[in-house]
Amino acid sequence: MRKMLAFITFAAASTTAAAAQPPLLIRHVDVIPMDREQVLADRDVLISGGLIKAIAKGGTIAAPRGAGVVNGRGRFLLPGLVDFHTHPTSPDELVSYLAYGQTAIATLAGEALALRKRPSLGPHLMSASFILDANPPTNRRFFAIHDPAAADAVVRQMKARGAEFLKVYGKMKAPELAALGAAARRQGLAIFGHLPSAVPIDQALDSINVVAHGEEYFGTLKDDTNDAALQRVARLTADKHAAVIPNMVAYAEMPRQAAHLAEFMADPDFRYLPANTYQEWLPQNSRYATRPNIADFVETSNRRMAVLKRLTAALHREGVLLLAGTDAPVICLPGKCLLDDLRLLHEAGLSNYETLAAATTNAGQLWSTVMKRPGRFGMVEAKNRADLVLLRANPLQSLDALAALDGVVLGGRWLTKARIDAERERAARRIASKRALVDRYEQLLDAKDMDRLVRLVSSVRRNEDVFNLNAVIYDLLILENDGRRSDAIRLGRALLRPLGDNHGLWNVLGGLELASGQLDAAARSFRMSLRLAPLNAVAIDGLHAALTPIRADPR
Repeated sequence: MRKMLAFITFAAASTTAAAAQPPLLIRHVDVIPMDREQVLADRDVLISGGLIKAIAKGGTIAAPRGAGVVNGRGRFLLPGLVDFHTHPTSPDELVSYLAYGQTAIATLAGEALALRKRPSLGPHLMSASFILDANPPTNRRFFAIHDPAAADAVVRQMKARGAEFLKVYGKMKAPELAALGAAARRQGLAIFGHLPSAVPIDQALDSINVVAHGEEYFGTLKDDTNDAALQRVARLTADKHAAVIPNMVAYAEMPRQAAHLAEFMADPDFRYLPANTYQEWLPQNSRYATRPNIADFVETSNRRMAVLKRLTAALHREGVLLLAGTDAPVICLPGKCLLDDLRLLHEAGLSNYETLAAATTNAGQLWSTVMKRPGRFGMVEAKNRADLVLLRANPLQSLDALAALDGVVLGGRWLTKARIDAERERAARRIASKRALVDRYEQLLDAKDMDRLVRLVSSVRRNEDVFNLNAVIYDLLILENDGRRSDAIRLGRALLRPLGDNHGLWNVLGGLELASGQLDAAARSFRMSLRLAPLNAVAIDGLHAALTPIRADPR
């Protein structure tokens, strides 16, 4: 219960932090309010209590006592950008979003629910539930639903943890998805997600409010990608009042990571990538660089990327609400790749203004009207939250202006680019020491030196953000497949020190123990998984198997 209560919701955290901020006055700035395509020249913007209080002609607002004053002459002020599809792995990652003007991000696998500590500088967080999937789940760390009857209790559990919306995945069956949709409506929560392969798209969109990837439509379209087919699914999406995160940058970067991973790792921003994400990006762990036929994957991905742009254009023509989102840091670099996603939206046919709206106005509209959450943001207007970006050039003329950042206003707090960059450098120093542990882990694993590997893992501080959950689970399964189940169990138990608050690791460990006949140990592992994530089906089934082993035939 302590962990559940420790989470502060997006709206509550914003209000609490803003109350302590002194007033702020930005003088003589050109405002891009994003209510329409316009620039309001030479304005004063007064901020207090984390909200925009007034916007008036330049030089007409007197600075309140104790107010900070920012000279905005020759600068452009627009709403802070929002990345509506991220998977942060460490507090050290979060400052990178601010470095590129992103004042809020949505975490789509419950990462904000599990964040152990808040960084000194970072964007507002909007958190999904844990990823909800059918049983057995696509990934063992996901939260599998046992049956439709459990949906209501699962939704209430996720809401109690602080989830502000739900996330569903691709194996979900029609009865479970419909039950989740009904339960979510009763609890006032929207559903983001993949389009499940076993559910017809029209039924899926009865429950899913936001499609998390444009590529999800490929399962419905199959090889029928002519303009008429794209328009049909776009029209259906509009008729169902669903929003879409095209997530084009993720699809563009997959083939690049597969064929040119070294280029990614040579990017100057790569040094800011946290150790646990760094581990997943290493050549031996990359889900793309390790594919068996990279040339075919690259060709197919590039061909589908062209279809995804045309689909995005069709969705836009039909009036579907489009959101900018990147899947960072799973596939691309946090903060930086949102600018690439916006460039791809522009290439798909959106104007500069419409592209900016996908990361500002549309995000605010989704939050307040689809998700029905408190607080207003996404436009520069009175009573909106004071999350703003100050630029040296006009992004309505060129999106390249987004890279010319002077600073951001975060909940009423003025942060210069220099201040943000200095915090990034401090984070980079922390990251470097943790990466050294990852490199040593990989060396020892490759050398099959299990004694030293277990000692190394056991030396890491409890719940320290060093190792990647996906990567280490894969290591455990590879050890099992290689006939080294006892080594997998030893390593899994050591990994509980840094990663023991993840129910997925307990499920994998319990499965290994169950397969080795260690029934009491398996039962303990599955009970711990259920303590961390009550009602998750993998642990329910595992515990049942551990407690009711198959009896020998009495004959």
